[in-house]
Amino acid sequence: MRLHPVLLLLTLSLAGCGPTASKAPPVEIQPSQAEAMLHQATDLDGKRIAIEGFVYFDNGRNGEAIAMGPELRSSPSGGGDQLARFELEYGPGPNQLDLHEVSKERLGGIAAAPEIMTFDLAKVTWQDAAGASHPLSQKVRLTGTVRYAGYGRSGPVSEDDASSPSGKRFRPVLTKVALDASAH
Repeated sequence: MRLHPVLLLLTLSLAGCGPTASKAPPVEIQPSQAEAMLHQATDLDGKRIAIEGFVYFDNGRNGEAIAMGPELRSSPSGGGDQLARFELEYGPGPNQLDLHEVSKERLGGIAAAPEIMTFDLAKVTWQDAAGASHPLSQKVRLTGTVRYAGYGRSGPVSEDDASSPSGKRFRPVLTKVALDASAH
């Protein structure tokens, strides 16, 4: 059987359109490299990284934490260096933080002010990609996409603003985060 040259070319072209190459592995960042690679440069913007550390929240009054936004620290219980802030949904599902709420209130009692939620740090857990629950004291391997948010004296600024009083024009935030128990 002889194939027509156009059909042969079409068949070879379609065969080359199979599954694309697997996604590149994330850039591994050592905690000691976080300041230079994440906070002082913007080379990783839009790239996936992996870094190990401990989930932490700012402590509130009465030893409770305030759910303002989780961050990754180099030591448990808020010790060590801040490695990166990250975005993660709250709940009991995979790649979520399960918060045990203590109270909710508005700043200064003003109805238009943002709501502040406090929770019991001793009961907070993070769930890995498989849905297994882990305490905050357990090291996590966090993989996420780096996004830089402009930040000035009074809050977020546009990316066109080239000045910064701190010398840091951008603040890294990890999005599309996956959590896994650290092998170390």
